[in-house]
Order: sequence, then C-alpha cells, then structure tokens
Amino acid sequence: MLKTARPATGGGGGSGTVTSIDVNGGTTGVTFTGGPVTTSGNITMSGVLNIANGGTGANTAATALNNLGGVTTGKAIAMAIVFGG
Repeated sequence: MLKTARPATGGGGGSGTVTSIDVNGGTTGVTFTGGPVTTSGNITMSGVLNIANGGTGANTAATALNNLGGVTTGKAIAMAIVFGG
C-alpha cells in the first residue's frame, strides 16, 4: 500500500536523510520491481488496479466497462428502442 509521509508537528525540529526507499502494492493488483533503491535507480510499477482499490480491474476499455457494469452508448440506445425507453 502506498502511504504519504506527513511532516511531524510539534517538537524541536530536526533533520535526516533518506537512505533507502521501496514500494509494496499489497493486495491492490499493482506490483513494483527494482527496489529497494539506496543511492539511485528506478522502481517500476506494473499491473492492473483492482476495483476494490479504486481501479477498473482491467487493462482495456471494453473489459473495464464490463467489470464496472456499464454498457456502450450503442447498446444503451438499442436497449431503449427495444424496451420502449
């Protein structure tokens, strides 16, 4: 799961250095490779974001529409004519 760091409030300030970063997609359907990055490098993201995590669960528009229970405009018009809508 991706998390956003928030600055600490209160206290006496301070400083620090990030020495390593890695990313984990958890159960989102998204995977990451290339980490951890300790000095320089790339982390690559791939996969399909699951519906439960705000995605479509698909890698094409037609499959996404189907997964989300939608119909194309042409089908909606044909259904309206057939059913008298």
